Amino acid sequence: MYLYGRLRNVSGREVTLVVVQAEELSRRCKIHQYVCEFFFCLDRKDPKNGFERLGYKGEGRVLGVSKNSRGEVSQLHLLLASKCVVRRMRRDKRIDWDEGYCRMSGALRVPRTPEYGCDLKNLLQEHRCAAVSGTPIVNISASGACLWIPDEPEIKSISGEPDILLYMIAASDSFNDLPYVFLGQKLGYMRETQANSLAVRVSFVYELDCENSSSRLNWNNIAASGSSRLRTYLRQYEVEEPEEDWQYI
Repeated sequence: MYLYGRLRNVSGREVTLVVVQAEELSRRCKIHQYVCEFFFCLDRKDPKNGFERLGYKGEGRVLGVSKNSRGEVSQLHLLLASKCVVRRMRRDKRIDWDEGYCRMSGALRVPRTPEYGCDLKNLLQEHRCAAVSGTPIVNISASGACLWIPDEPEIKSISGEPDILLYMIAASDSFNDLPYVFLGQKLGYMRETQANSLAVRVSFVYELDCENSSSRLNWNNIAASGSSRLRTYLRQYEVEEPEEDWQYI
């Protein structure tokens, strides 16, 4: 049985798992009494990147079990192994994008950060007139995206500056929803090409604060944390992914 929940009352290697959800195993497996396998994630501060997410996986021993009035397991008192496998986790899930996930989207290179609303409006109008149909998004997370960008000499230059602008309007019944607008820096390229375009990996650096921007635009630095607003929107498109190989670090 898989038990999902939250860790509480941590004391050394002893913890209490408060069960939120239980799931029966779909396959037979060998059962060892009072022995379990555990996995959990922790976020820790990183001076360079803001924070990083680490995953811990190993064996544990069941010291005690509590059940609710329906006879279901509600809490487990566990002793975690002194040694476990640790890996750096991706901070946010990448979502393979589908054109139906948004009403409109586009990506373009900008020589400088737009300062005023009229500058941004003119850029987007020019881009929409020249852009091909379809979404430029290959995949996306709250921290960055892989985008189809026209293959031009400037695109292949990794300057470290946030010179790629992505805009997106959510697929919603409400036309009053604020758009998503990001400025990102190029990290590299994928091998795929499409209609004179390169698949460019971009890390988001700034997000436009649409609520507090009037004539002068207000850009929030999200390089360390990603976009909480986009993260919330993308959760509806998350799917379970197969577990990747683990390695000691």
